[in-house]
Amino acid sequence: MEKITKLIASKKNIADLLGIENLTNLTYLDLSSNQISNIESLKGLTNLKSVQILDYMEGLKLNFQVYNKADEIIKSIIKPEMSELEKAGHDYIVLHTIYKSDNYSTGTIPMITVTAYGVLMEGSGVCDSYEAATKLLLNKVCICCCHCRYLD
Repeated sequence: MEKITKLIASKKNIADLLGIENLTNLTYLDLSSNQISNIESLKGLTNLKSVQILDYMEGLKLNFQVYNKADEIIKSIIKPEMSELEKAGHDYIVLHTIYKSDNYSTGTIPMITVTAYGVLMEGSGVCDSYEAATKLLLNKVCICCCHCRYLD
C-alpha cells in the first residue's frame, strides 16, 4: 500500500471510501463519476495534491454557477472607493455562511461543503470552503492570494 501514489478509480460505482486512509503516500486521486457522499476518509491523506471527485460536466456546471455567484456578490458589495482590505469580501462570507462543525463531529462532510460552492451557493461550509470562496472573491477583484497550510 505504501508504494501507491496514484489511484484512478472513476466510474466504478464507489459509494464508500473505507480503507483509503491507508494509502498514505497517495498524491493523485481520481474518483470522478462515483456515488461518494462522504470524503472524511481523505482528511488524513496529507500528501494528496490532486483530487477529482465530480465528473467533468458536473464540475463545469458547478464552476459556472459559482463564478456567476461570485460576480453577483462582487457587483453588490464592491464600491470604487474601497480599499483592498475592504474589497476582500470577508464580511460577506462571514455574514452569509454557517460553519458546519457538526459535520466534523459526525464524520459526514458532504463533498460540496469543502468547495467555494458550499459557501457561495448553499451558505454553509467548513474551513476549506471558506478559504476557497475567499480566494475566488479576492482573485476576482485582482487581489493576489495563495493557500498556505502548516503540516506537522
